[in-house]
Amino acid sequence: MIEPLSLPLLQTQLDHLVPGQGLHLATSEVERMFGLNDVATGRIRNFAEGHGCMFAWSGSGVQFVKLPRR
Repeated sequence: MIEPLSLPLLQTQLDHLVPGQGLHLATSEVERMFGLNDVATGRIRNFAEGHGCMFAWSGSGVQFVKLPRR
């Protein structure tokens, strides 16, 4: 059985990305973890920035991309 994605697991996955590498989260996972209300984008942005990533909404969810270290 596959473990459902959790915030700690997502944190680990984002932390292990190399610059330029991406990770896609399906809309259903985004809704479950962050919600889809008017503040969800802010939550996702803060989460992404806290792990050295940028994010963009796509037709099927959210794409995280690791940024180069400064």
